Amino acid sequence: MKTRIWRGLRAFGLWGLPPIVLALLLAMAFAAWCVASPAGTRWLLRTAASQLGGEAHGVRGTLARGLYVEGLAIALPDVDVRVVGLHLKALWPELLDRRLHVNDLSAARVDVDLRTGPAAAPAADEPFRMPALPLGLRVDRLALGGLGLRIDGEPLPVDLLSVSTALTLDAHTATVTLDHLQAAHEDTLLQLDGSLALRGLAAPWPFELNLHGSAQDRSAQSPVCLRRLLAARGGARESSGAGHPGEDPSGAHTTAAEPPEDECRIELDLRLAGTLQALHLQASGRGEGLELRARAEIRPNQSFPLGEAQADLRLPGGTRVTLDVSPQARGADGLRPIRAQWSVRELRPGPWLPPGLGPALLNLKGELRARLDAGQRLQDLGLDLAFDGPSQWNGQPLSGRIRLERLSRADGALFDARAAAPADLLGLRAAGLDVDLALGPDRIRAGGDAAADASRLALQARLPALAALWPGLPGGAELDLDVSGPLADHRGRLQARYVPADARDGVPGRAPMSLALAFGGGWTQAQGWRGQLTALRAEHAGLALNSQAAVPLALDAAGGWQVGQAVLGLALDGESLLSLRHQASAGGQGHWETRGRIDPLTITPERITRLQAWLGRAAARQGGVRTQLSEQARRSRLDASLDWNLKFDDALSGEIHLARQGGDLTVPGDVPIELGLEDARLDLAIRRLGPGLSRADADLRVRTREMGSMRLRADTPVHATPGGGLALRPQDERHLRFEARSEDLAWVNLLLGGEMEVGGTLHADIQGRSRPDGSWTLSGPLRGDDLRLLIADQGVRLLDGTLRAHFDGTRVLLDQLRFPAVRRVVPKEWRTATWIAENPDAQGGDLNLTGAWDLIERQGEADVAFRRYPILQRADRYAMISGSLQIRATLPEIRIGGKITADAGWFDLDMLNAIPSLDGDVVILKPGETAAMLDCPADPPPAAPTAAPPAAAAARAARPAARRADDAARTVPCLDASPPLDLRADLTVDLGPRFYLTGFGLDSGLIGSMDLHLSEGKLTALGQLRTRGGAINTYGQHLQLRRGTITFQGDVANPVLDIQALRTDVAVQAGVRVAGTARRPRIDLMSRPEVSETEKLSWLLLGHGPDQGGADMSLLFSVGSSFLSGGEPFYKRFGLDELSMRSGELGSTGSVLPVESVVSGLDAGASPIEQRFVLAGKNLTEDLRLSLEQALAQTGTVARLSYRLMRNLQAEVTTGTVSGLALVYRWFSMD
Repeated sequence: MKTRIWRGLRAFGLWGLPPIVLALLLAMAFAAWCVASPAGTRWLLRTAASQLGGEAHGVRGTLARGLYVEGLAIALPDVDVRVVGLHLKALWPELLDRRLHVNDLSAARVDVDLRTGPAAAPAADEPFRMPALPLGLRVDRLALGGLGLRIDGEPLPVDLLSVSTALTLDAHTATVTLDHLQAAHEDTLLQLDGSLALRGLAAPWPFELNLHGSAQDRSAQSPVCLRRLLAARGGARESSGAGHPGEDPSGAHTTAAEPPEDECRIELDLRLAGTLQALHLQASGRGEGLELRARAEIRPNQSFPLGEAQADLRLPGGTRVTLDVSPQARGADGLRPIRAQWSVRELRPGPWLPPGLGPALLNLKGELRARLDAGQRLQDLGLDLAFDGPSQWNGQPLSGRIRLERLSRADGALFDARAAAPADLLGLRAAGLDVDLALGPDRIRAGGDAAADASRLALQARLPALAALWPGLPGGAELDLDVSGPLADHRGRLQARYVPADARDGVPGRAPMSLALAFGGGWTQAQGWRGQLTALRAEHAGLALNSQAAVPLALDAAGGWQVGQAVLGLALDGESLLSLRHQASAGGQGHWETRGRIDPLTITPERITRLQAWLGRAAARQGGVRTQLSEQARRSRLDASLDWNLKFDDALSGEIHLARQGGDLTVPGDVPIELGLEDARLDLAIRRLGPGLSRADADLRVRTREMGSMRLRADTPVHATPGGGLALRPQDERHLRFEARSEDLAWVNLLLGGEMEVGGTLHADIQGRSRPDGSWTLSGPLRGDDLRLLIADQGVRLLDGTLRAHFDGTRVLLDQLRFPAVRRVVPKEWRTATWIAENPDAQGGDLNLTGAWDLIERQGEADVAFRRYPILQRADRYAMISGSLQIRATLPEIRIGGKITADAGWFDLDMLNAIPSLDGDVVILKPGETAAMLDCPADPPPAAPTAAPPAAAAARAARPAARRADDAARTVPCLDASPPLDLRADLTVDLGPRFYLTGFGLDSGLIGSMDLHLSEGKLTALGQLRTRGGAINTYGQHLQLRRGTITFQGDVANPVLDIQALRTDVAVQAGVRVAGTARRPRIDLMSRPEVSETEKLSWLLLGHGPDQGGADMSLLFSVGSSFLSGGEPFYKRFGLDELSMRSGELGSTGSVLPVESVVSGLDAGASPIEQRFVLAGKNLTEDLRLSLEQALAQTGTVARLSYRLMRNLQAEVTTGTVSGLALVYRWFSMD
């Protein structure tokens, strides 16, 4: 047996042991090769990095003697690590002494990207135990040149620039020495050094931590520069040299040394010693005028961890904050009181508040009272806070107090940090709430008690100046809220009122607003709040909304809500407008639905007018004669109904219907137009297509008895936004189709405001599709027949027109718009009337217009052709033209060119005398305009925005309403100016051979042409107009026009004049010559043959030469000198008391009855020019007067003798052309 064992061992020794030894030697050699050779170390690192999804490059050295890696990357499922400049050096032989000694472990840069995953299951609530270490650890240097840490792609707000530490760890103690840590946050550089010593590696973990840190500015905007920051914003007093002296809690007097003035630096020292069951903290800080002294006893494992503590913080500018926490002995009830008192003095928070806020200064003190039970759970607390010194907020004085006597829970502790379930808020009790705050003119008061079984709370706010609370808040407000009763059955009342800063009664947007409501209900944990809105009324500028019945309401703890049936009435100035019947609404987190209807929805012109007046668009009072037709328009009525059923749950769905129920509308006007509605309906259907997406289909149908019918169908996608809103996206494809058959376009006059009148028939079938850029492509025809366009005051009447057009993409193509010539008025001028009636060339004219317009590019062209077309037809003017115009527009630029020739024309100058006119200082205001709006400069100079100080704003808001109304009246907005059009024109106007001027004694033809040029708002003209024959009858004289030339050389208002008119019925033809320009004419006398100036005047005025006696010379000299010298009127020298020129009936007594009561002819009567006469009068006595009236343009002479019988009664005798006897009684009305 022994032999066999021996032989077996010998065989194993000879054949089995050598391979094992060889394998061990090879493994040891391979390990030595990996650790001690550069090639082996490179292979080891690259292989390990590739197995971890990364790579290693730039490997130099060995693990045994020192290793340097230029770059190392590792990719793990939840983290990516990139290391640059890794260095490792360790003393491996010390492993024999059971200690790992690392001389240096450092890296130039480490970047870590963390990816957070689902939350891990909570670990067992067991105290941490340090595992037994098989060896000790010593690291002489652990350093990083920079650390970049990203969590889910977001970088940390702090950049770690460098860190260097050293640590030791053995079985019983651990020490960490922080040589330095440097980090940066925006404009601040942070530095930290210190040490941590663990004196035991088991509970209660005794330790001591000492840290010294500093914060230094990197730029002038760093928050570390407290003095600079406070001085720049006016919040601190500059100090230099040393900081504020202070005393620490032990009473030792210290003085903090300050850094040089050219740098900002704050230093902090922290010492924390003890165990995790009881800690002692000491902290001190200094720099930039800041000084901190604090000490505290902390018990981390208790609900209220803070024991006795004191803190004293001083800031630049004299600000001081103190805190004193003092626990007391347990009372007889087993509760331990803790009192915390604090005070704030001269705190100016301005540098940390928005720049627009006014000055702020806080002086306050407070006390927090709490009681702890034996388990260190918080049983109740109380709070006192008072402003006990001069305080300000937003530039307004601030005073008052806030007091809460006791906050507790009906059952159990108020707060327990170890409780697993969340706190039940319904079990809270608040007793002795008292709030009384005053800020400038504003005051807020609140008080009462709140508990589940009984509550009584009241809030009263009087805020006449909201700007005192925060700058920019306009107006003032009042609020009253009362709530009483237990939580399960309580009642409440709310009244609120808002008064705008520029309040004006009855003006929408500027009138006060009020709200009053009452509610009642109760809260249960299972159902939430259930109750009713028992009263609701809101008013604004005469518009009132009120609830006509109680409204059921419901709220649950999850945020859900319900509103039951309600009837809401809307009235204006006491007259009901509509009644809204709400059926049901409900909603919650991300979903809602609502149903209701308005029936009837009554529309009348009277209501529309009242609403327009209420909105300010019809503020001007409109007059007019109330004829039977206009009364018919006012009494028209249209009844409609509106109902809806909408639902939102990730997408919108539902229906809205607006339908006519009965009645009709009459369009107001001089001739009211009845629409004749038979059917009018709008249906909007919304269906859900998918998550967050719906499609809305609208269908509008209108049918009338005589004006035709219209149908508009459209659809669009509707998107739900993340916040629960709705949005339309321009890139979505939309469709529409418009079909219309209008047999009478009179309804268009509603949109024209009475300036023109449109009529005719129109048929359209237009389809459209939107494009991704938001524009539309359209297609379909547009036809019109019997079209008419009337501008009555200008005599423009386009009749019997035909329209042919179609849409092509974004362009509207006008194939043809033609108006045939329709002779409607026969001009009074006989030559014009004869030519247009008898000449064949004057018949069959027309107006043709073709063109195109691009709706997107806002550009297009139009060609207008006139052929013998009577564009102007009135009894006092007439124009028939031929020619063409070319219009090219690329908004805002418009170009007009072409040539117009007058085939026939006539203008009666007498009509100018009948046109009423206003003086230049009279301005017509449109409804809603004021005179101040017209005084705005065309291009006001830019002004730097300035904000009134909050104190001034608050004072202004607190002024009486009448004063604010005066301010508002003086501050009037300017009218919005439309973008100016760049209108340019080059037109040639030829008056042709048949253009005549009559009136004012003139009867002449006018020929010639001129080129008109309009550019940059300036009109210029080149050309010449000439008279053709004719004469002037004025002041009883008949002058022949020998020459009449008006030459335009630029300024259209200042042509060159060359006019000659002669009296030809005498031996010496005398007259006048007008030369120069229109602005500076020169008038001279002329004669044929040439005679002296005196003879020219005598032949012109008297019809003969001056007599030898010199009487004519004396008269002419008197006439001339009276005009030139400005002395006594010349007729006074002849013994006359009156010599004047008048217009009217010759021999009239001023009666309302005509002079003649028998028709003497078909003539419409003489014009005011033709009715002029000269009156010469002489007062024979105080009551007796003799006068003579001589007609100028006609033959007629009347002598009158008047005698005043009494004050307002006189007798008159006339003889001559008009003879008679009259008694005239005159009176004057002050109206």
